[in-house]
Amino acid sequence: MQDELLREGARMSLACSRARALVPLIAAATILASCGSQEPPRSVSRSGAHSDARWSKLPPAPVRLSAFTQAVWIGDRMLMWDRDVWISYSPSAGTWGTIAEPPKGLRGTVGANLTWTGRELVVWGGSESERDDAGPSNSAWVFTPSENSWRPAAASPLGGGELFTAAWDGEEVLYWGCLSDTDSGCLNDRGHWEAAAYDPSADKWRRLPVGPLGGRGVATSAWTGRELIVWIRTPTPHRRGNAPTLREGGIGAALDPRTGKWSMLPPAPLSPRRFEATAWTGSVFVVLGGQALRGDSWGDYRSDGATYDPDAHAWRRMRDAPVRSPNVIAANGRLVVWGGVEGVDEEGIEIPSVVGAVYDPIADTWRELPRPPIAARFGPLMKWSGSEVLVWGGCCESDEVYFNDGAALHL
Repeated sequence: MQDELLREGARMSLACSRARALVPLIAAATILASCGSQEPPRSVSRSGAHSDARWSKLPPAPVRLSAFTQAVWIGDRMLMWDRDVWISYSPSAGTWGTIAEPPKGLRGTVGANLTWTGRELVVWGGSESERDDAGPSNSAWVFTPSENSWRPAAASPLGGGELFTAAWDGEEVLYWGCLSDTDSGCLNDRGHWEAAAYDPSADKWRRLPVGPLGGRGVATSAWTGRELIVWIRTPTPHRRGNAPTLREGGIGAALDPRTGKWSMLPPAPLSPRRFEATAWTGSVFVVLGGQALRGDSWGDYRSDGATYDPDAHAWRRMRDAPVRSPNVIAANGRLVVWGGVEGVDEEGIEIPSVVGAVYDPIADTWRELPRPPIAARFGPLMKWSGSEVLVWGGCCESDEVYFNDGAALHL
């Protein structure tokens, strides 16, 4: 769920001053909105340090990756994709490897949805290339790790998938999102919203109703075991001069893919914002951090959040995280956060944080993590292996050069 809006792009848009490098798939007019000063964080209730957690350094990758890099856990390794480069990291072996050469129709594509089914990886959508004038891709492919082979999937009924979110429900990959002729169209009321489901075992697609969120922005999603939660993470703005104003913020809905019935989530107890992190822990849907709206401009990076319990159909405010707008990953029923915004320097440029913590949604408590053996950065890739959190890459080691290192957090 973290590979969206722009898949890692929206998450990495924390650094406003580096928006062109960090968010290549969003038009500068949308993201290069003014960034305000930071409010001091509110008091945070913690239950001490996480005594069982420890970090270890990962070996360097054989190639340096970039802002276009995406990652997915495929059962026994982390697979990373950057345009024509596919490499994998095995935690058990502590080594990097490669996979079968991807099909010609997939080469050069960026920003596609990578969805692991438990047996296969489904790749669909994205942009045909990294060029600003590139069109959306509508090709779909399936990779089977046990056979180290690719096969084409049936043609999608959707027009393409640059700004789509995806989730696996145990039988189908569920897609929801926006198609536009321009990168910014989906963020300015000029997009076309669609939804569909793909069954890889039958190699068949079917359309789904778009529901009540169509036209409201770009989303992230999560499968709860019974329904698909779609959360508007980057709301469609109106314009007042050159400043964004939110039509709505903090809205979500749930889809039952068997019946096609949608239901709105109750309003979240959060102020309007964009680029908030989301995760499904196994019991609650978490919305945390992001950049708040202040007047007619984008302002503070936030450390507050809320959890949604689909069984109770209700929200609960979380205790504030110990860091603003952190990167997040769900792990064994808990939420692991690392990095985010420490503050701003004298020139107003965001400073990345190395603070990490583990959140228990039942007890509503945070436990801080030890410092990792890697430098602070924005937008690293984070994946849960089942026993450790893998953190890799991020911006920037030097002028727009992405880090080529990472660490594993053992919990």
